[in-house]
Amino acid sequence: MHPGGHMTPVTSRSAFVSTLTRGLPLLGLLSALVPGCVQDTTESSSHALLSSTPVQLHAAATDTHWESGWGYFAHAEFTVRVENLAYDKSVEVHYKTGDAPWMDLELGYHETLATGSELWIGGVSVLSYASVDSSADTQFAVKYTVDGTTHWDSNNGADYWLSAGVKPGAGSHPPFVLGSSRHIKTEYASLDPRDSGLVLSGEVVVRNIAYDKHVTLVYTTDDWATVHTAPFGYDSTLSGGDESWTIDATVWDPEGPDTEPGTIEFAIAYDVAGVTYWDNNDSVNYSLDVGDEYRAGSDALYPR
Repeated sequence: MHPGGHMTPVTSRSAFVSTLTRGLPLLGLLSALVPGCVQDTTESSSHALLSSTPVQLHAAATDTHWESGWGYFAHAEFTVRVENLAYDKSVEVHYKTGDAPWMDLELGYHETLATGSELWIGGVSVLSYASVDSSADTQFAVKYTVDGTTHWDSNNGADYWLSAGVKPGAGSHPPFVLGSSRHIKTEYASLDPRDSGLVLSGEVVVRNIAYDKHVTLVYTTDDWATVHTAPFGYDSTLSGGDESWTIDATVWDPEGPDTEPGTIEFAIAYDVAGVTYWDNNDSVNYSLDVGDEYRAGSDALYPR
């Protein structure tokens, strides 16, 4: 166990398979270990789940920034996932900060995912340092209007909350929130040449469902002919109770027997309370390019 008390993630493939079988049916387990087919059986990116809930908050965050001539502002960014029920649609965030009136922020289309669902994004300055209450919180829900029907994600009727404070530690809610049906989100991943070889670094945020948990990188250097694993380690607990886990793993050693890879493909498994949740880039896995020569530079990704 690390100092935070969380169990150290498993590292051997046989142990990892044993861990997966507690949360995945046999079909899902086999799919997770065959080329190009790491499946997401429980996350919000499941198409079956999305069909019953056509709109879901993906994630939201508040960031404080400086605008010359104006001062500090708290800027909220929203990422929302919708099922593509028709071409004409509108996706909005219905929000209020402190005692201000309710307002609607229209989001813009960002991309279509592998399952056919879409990500819509947008942001708005919700509070300035000069505001009467510079430590207020933003309350919001997401609405999706298509074919004459409005669908809501209101966090099961409780609404979502973000700190809108522009002062450090202001607000009674966290500056980051996952959608109610999400349990893991990749913040970033990068591939860098070092003396030890190719090192994959990254950070994920997981919902703190239980005290004991495993977060594991599952990757391949040869298009899933072989599968390797490496553990994430606990980093910190965020103000809302979610946790940050990080990794810094050598995924290819130039002194080893394997030939230099062109691409590192990977997904991330979060095992907690007998269930395995996957972040696998909407079932197509993440990939980082090595380049013509592994010391030529680095590659990085920052998922929404």
